[in-house]
Amino acid sequence: MIPAAARKTTSSAEMKPCTAVSRAAPGESAVAAVRRQLLEMIELRDPSVGLNDDPRSLQARQLIQNTPVLLQRASLAFGEA
Repeated sequence: MIPAAARKTTSSAEMKPCTAVSRAAPGESAVAAVRRQLLEMIELRDPSVGLNDDPRSLQARQLIQNTPVLLQRASLAFGEA
C-alpha cells in the first residue's frame, strides 16, 4: 500500500491510457501498462475510478450524475460522449 505522504493527485492527462502506454517500462505491453496504471489509481483511491469516499467527492459526483446538463458537460470533457 502507498503511504499517505507518498500519495499524489493525478491530472486528467496522467490518467489517460495513452500516457500509461507512453510511460511503459521497456518490454511492458500496452495492456500491462494500462492495467498497472488502473491498479495504482485504485490503490490511491483516485476519484476518477469512483473509489473516493470523501463526502465532497461523493456530493460532487452525485450532483453531476443527477443534473443532465452537468452530466453532458462531464461526458464531453472526459471524452465519453
